[in-house]
Amino acid sequence: MRLIVDANIIISALIKESVTRSILIESSVEFYTVEYTFDEIKKHLGYISEKNSLTIDKNKKVLDILSNYIHIFEAKYYIDYLNEAQKIIGKIDERDVPYIALALAINNDGIWSNDKHFEKQDEIRIWKTKDIIKTLKK
Repeated sequence: MRLIVDANIIISALIKESVTRSILIESSVEFYTVEYTFDEIKKHLGYISEKNSLTIDKNKKVLDILSNYIHIFEAKYYIDYLNEAQKIIGKIDERDVPYIALALAINNDGIWSNDKHFEKQDEIRIWKTKDIIKTLKK
């Protein structure tokens, strides 16, 4: 399985040692994301530190570890799909346009996100954590 992960999944894995973190690190799934995901997460490390009681430096280290399990794509790989992605999700949530564009650009099985707004589009399959758990148990 090949899944694109959005920032909320990685933030969940950062906040606590959880099923989400285990899936990212221990499963045979290949994970992808857009380059700006980690830049966005780094902007919220203060908030994440409040949630998990780790220092910002320790959260940076955990983020670095997580990044080793996720293929990061620069915009040049999906730039040709941004207009189509904008039509699909731009009016719903502008910040998700790059994830949809990447899903259109590369071979994948969908996007892993627990954000409900992704459900408002029907072009790209969306996987919730519970869906991945169910699939991995098979």
